[in-house]
Amino acid sequence: MEQAYDSMCWLTLKKMMKDLGFPNRFMELVMDCVSFPRFSILINGMRSKWIEGKCGFRQGCPLSPFLFIVCSQLLSNVFYCRGNK
Repeated sequence: MEQAYDSMCWLTLKKMMKDLGFPNRFMELVMDCVSFPRFSILINGMRSKWIEGKCGFRQGCPLSPFLFIVCSQLLSNVFYCRGNK
């Protein structure tokens, strides 16, 4: 699970949010935040140039644990389906 945390696919996240019934506008906002993040920091009161983020859930992002749990639900669903056969 530790390695999966660093390499979760954004399409998986989007599919799971859709399957779990999240509103479209919410999904768009979340996907905008995680797919192509840009950061700017203040240095002595002056804003820096934009810094492009990389893919994957970012350590320290408050959304990361929740988004990972949403994606992990897919694995739980597979276990549940296979156990009922």
